[in-house]
Amino acid sequence: MKDIQQETGTAYLFIAHDLSMVKYISDRIGVLHLGHLLETGTTEEIFSNPVHPYTRSLLSAIPSPNPRVEKTRVAESYDYASSGIDYHAGTLHTLEGTHQVLGTDEEIARWLAK
Repeated sequence: MKDIQQETGTAYLFIAHDLSMVKYISDRIGVLHLGHLLETGTTEEIFSNPVHPYTRSLLSAIPSPNPRVEKTRVAESYDYASSGIDYHAGTLHTLEGTHQVLGTDEEIARWLAK
């Protein structure tokens, strides 16, 4: 797919749950949960600086191929029902470049402080 994309200049909408594959295939990523676009940006923006708690939980669950790193990996959990977050109350906030996160002003400030 990546070769065809480069040879033809074709754009793909690639939907997957395998984030390591998403990282390899995608130039831009959109993180969806319960029908809401929670975070979007370039692959580098999302993987190097995940902001939304759901995005952080997804990325923290990716196993590391390095056994030493894997032994110390801590996966973050996210439960929408108990999070206190209301997707309908937030708006998309631009952080840097094309990186956007859905949340209220207070949530974004709290998440960026972590």
